[in-house]
Amino acid sequence: MKDLIDLQNAHVTQITNEVKGKSAWKVRQNITSEDLYDLPANLSEKDVFTVLDFAREFELIAFNAGIQFQKQMQSNIANNLINENKRLSIIIDKLSRGE
Repeated sequence: MKDLIDLQNAHVTQITNEVKGKSAWKVRQNITSEDLYDLPANLSEKDVFTVLDFAREFELIAFNAGIQFQKQMQSNIANNLINENKRLSIIIDKLSRGE
């Protein structure tokens, strides 16, 4: 199953090269190691994890808001269908009685 919220299971990495120094911090998906975002090389490890924790918190909030929105939309659609079915059943009932 595809992970829908990438940062919840992401990791960070930074490469140090003797010639080039430290690379940017790479935020990557755990399974695929696909790059999600780069953070500046000058950030400390503590800063990187503070940023990642902050982003994870808001990613989860946004994901849950999307789920709630979807549930509300599905409920609205279902209620509209039920109301339309009731309306049609009343019309059919009247027609079958010759009204």
